Amino acid sequence: LKKYYGCPYSYYLERILSIEENDSTFSSRLGTVFHAVMESLYEKKPFDFETEWANAIQAEAEKNGAFTPKENALFIRLKDECGAAVAFYQSHDSLLADPLFKTEEPFALVSPDNPLVSFSGQFDKIVSFGKDKRYYIIVDYKTGGERFDEAMLPYGLSLQLPYYAYFAGASEALADEELIGLFIGPILSTTLVKRAKDSLEKFNNDKFKLEGVFAKDISKLLQLDPSAYKSTLIRSLAYSEKKGFYPYSLARAKSPEDFVALAASAKEQTLEADKRIRSGDFAIAPAVFKNKYDACAYCSFRDVCYRKDEAIRHLPMGNSEAEEEDSDEGDEEKEGDDDGLE
Repeated sequence: LKKYYGCPYSYYLERILSIEENDSTFSSRLGTVFHAVMESLYEKKPFDFETEWANAIQAEAEKNGAFTPKENALFIRLKDECGAAVAFYQSHDSLLADPLFKTEEPFALVSPDNPLVSFSGQFDKIVSFGKDKRYYIIVDYKTGGERFDEAMLPYGLSLQLPYYAYFAGASEALADEELIGLFIGPILSTTLVKRAKDSLEKFNNDKFKLEGVFAKDISKLLQLDPSAYKSTLIRSLAYSEKKGFYPYSLARAKSPEDFVALAASAKEQTLEADKRIRSGDFAIAPAVFKNKYDACAYCSFRDVCYRKDEAIRHLPMGNSEAEEEDSDEGDEEKEGDDDGLE
C-alpha cells in the first residue's frame, strides 16, 4: 500500500512487472537480527540474551551469507544497543498484571466488502493485560527511522498501525479485550544524543519509548504504565490531575471510536488502492510529504525513471497539523522532556 500510494509507477515496476531485485541490505539484515532477539525474549523460557543474540546472527548468516568483517565489528556496538532494548522491555513488562505476549503472529482476513481483497500480515507483538478487564496494545518494532504519522493517513501513507488495528478489531481472540494503544517500538535509534546531565538509564529509556497513539483515559493507561502521569514508557504522554492531558499528549489520545476510525481508514485505503490498481492506474506520481516522506528518496528505479518535476505530488500540510507540530515541540521542551533530537 505504501509503495502504491507513494508512487503508482514504482509499484507497477516492482509488483506487476516483478523487476525489483530486492537484494538484502545490511539494514534489513540488522532488522532481522534485532526482531529475532525480541521474539526470543517472549518465546524462550528462560531467556538468555547472550545465547539468543548469537543464535540470531548465526541464523541470518546461514540464510543470507556471512557478514563482512566490518559488519561483524559493528555488531560489537550493536549488541549493547540490543541488550539495552531488551532491558527496557523487561523492566516495563514486569509491571503488567497477568500479561500475555503474542509475537510474530500472522493474520489473514478476506474483506467482507470485496471478496477479491484480502488483508494479511504479521504482528511483531500484541500485549494483553489486566485482571478485572483485559486491555491490549499492538507494538511494531523498528530499527529504522520510520514512525506513525496520522497526518499522512488521508494520502494512503503510514497505514501500518491502522492496518493492524483493522485486523485486531475483527479477531475473535481479541473480541473481549479493549485496544488502548498502537505503537512503534524503536529498538535501535541513531538520532538521540546523550546530554552530559542525563544518566545512562534516562538516555536508554528515552531511546526506546513507544511512539504512537493511546487511550484517552488515564485509568486505562495506568493499567499499562504506572508512570503514565509522566510516562517513562510512552513518548509524549503526560497527564495532570488538574488539567488532564497536556496538549501534546491530547493530540495522540484516542477514544474507542477513534481507534475504530483509524482501523476503518486502513480498510478504505486498501479497497481504494485495489480499485485503482485493477483499473490500470500506474501514473508516475511520486509523493513528497513535508520533510517526512519522499517516494523518490530511496526508490531503486530512479535511474530509469522519466519523471517530470510537475509529476511530483507535494502533499499539503493543513494548519491543524502545523499547529500540532509546533505545540508538541514547545510543550515537550517546557515539560523538560527534551530528548536530545537535533
